[in-house]
Amino acid sequence: MIKLKDVFKEWIDKIDHPILGLETGCSFMWGDKFESYISTFNIIKYLIAPTDGHLYSLEINEDRIALCKRELAKRGLGEYIDFLCGDSVENLKTFPPDHINFVWLDSLEDAKHAMSEFNCIQPALVDNYILCVDDYGSQNSVKWQAVSKIIKETF
Repeated sequence: MIKLKDVFKEWIDKIDHPILGLETGCSFMWGDKFESYISTFNIIKYLIAPTDGHLYSLEINEDRIALCKRELAKRGLGEYIDFLCGDSVENLKTFPPDHINFVWLDSLEDAKHAMSEFNCIQPALVDNYILCVDDYGSQNSVKWQAVSKIIKETF
């Protein structure tokens, strides 16, 4: 299985500017056995913090936000993230910050919703952005594979 820190470490040598990132769906399974796969933690630790960047996390579940905030604070990474509670697509209609150069789509196992998220984010993306779709390649995530394929074919 691919570890996020290894992927992000490959990219970090090629990045010469702060990363302004956006994720849909924050991590809610914490603990040592999950650390290699905790997306919010790995995005911040290996991509956002080293570039002195910032991450916006859109999450509909207040309890998940609270848990993620606590766990990031324990690890000294809380200053690199802001959370917006509510439906990601609705938040993106009024919120999308400019100059996004990293996106992590992971809110729902629903291709239509993920495409709606991407369509809302697209105007804020800079040239040479990085787009990640969680669970891509997983046999159990046909919807994510479909979204990734559509995005690849469109761009």
